[in-house]
Amino acid sequence: MSLLQRGIPTIRSYAERPAHPARLQGGYRLRDGGPAALGVETQRITIITVTLNAAADLETTLASVAEQRCPDFEHIVIDGGSRDNTVEVLRRHDNDIALWISEPDGGIYDAMNKGIAAARGAWIGMLNAGTVFHAPDVLAAVQRAGSSGAPDVVYGDMIYIQGDVNEPVYARSGLELLREMRLCHEATFVSRAAYDRYGLYDASYRIAADYELCLRLLMRGASFVSLGRPCVTVWSGGVSDTRLLETSAESVRLLLHHGGVRPALAFAAIQGRRACVRAAFWLLQRTAGKAAHDRLRRRYVATKQLLARYRPR
Repeated sequence: MSLLQRGIPTIRSYAERPAHPARLQGGYRLRDGGPAALGVETQRITIITVTLNAAADLETTLASVAEQRCPDFEHIVIDGGSRDNTVEVLRRHDNDIALWISEPDGGIYDAMNKGIAAARGAWIGMLNAGTVFHAPDVLAAVQRAGSSGAPDVVYGDMIYIQGDVNEPVYARSGLELLREMRLCHEATFVSRAAYDRYGLYDASYRIAADYELCLRLLMRGASFVSLGRPCVTVWSGGVSDTRLLETSAESVRLLLHHGGVRPALAFAAIQGRRACVRAAFWLLQRTAGKAAHDRLRRRYVATKQLLARYRPR
């Protein structure tokens, strides 16, 4: 069964989509007479920034990308048809941006897929408006790691800022992903080859499609390599921070799809949120049937007691 038959979009399916009638675009690629997408450069890294009505945050991110000391990278910006002065910001930075597109889209992950389809880099990373790289040599480190052993995913840690508190968040891959999302999306770089092989973001997940993609890569046997260092600085207030119930419900759904009942129950236990537990049981009853409710609840309690011994401190 093909990726499209499984409901997973592909680079080709996005590349063949017609432009929105209201599309505005720019960047040095178009100015130089080149197409929006061409052959992939084996050492190039593509950074994709998606944004909507966040012109000031976008300026911050553009400045951070421009400071990267990497011999070969490009920056693509996908705007969802902002009504502030985002387009003016993009035009002002036209010489620094390979390609920018401003048009209505289907949400964050639809915009990311659009950017991936236009990318020329062999490695692709996401850096949302307002997020910055932790140091000027991050992309150079990713380039070195990506050229050693041909991994599918290179990932790093992040610094999470909430108020006056700067907290390092250490990424984990492997079976840790069956417990909860342990990778920082914006510190995770996926190879173009992996997107070709395993597909793009499943935009039916409005908030947790990044988690679903990482879990899909893991379950299909993709290789992950850690940089062991912070890659990005992120401020609190993102979609997954503010819409916790929806994030938890989508996480349970994708764990059911990729890992089965036990990882979904484990996720609910780890989160320790009543809303998450309710969402988990609502979804599990629909999957396993109402008659299994009591059995599932007993399993949940047992799993929660077991995982309490291994809860991260």
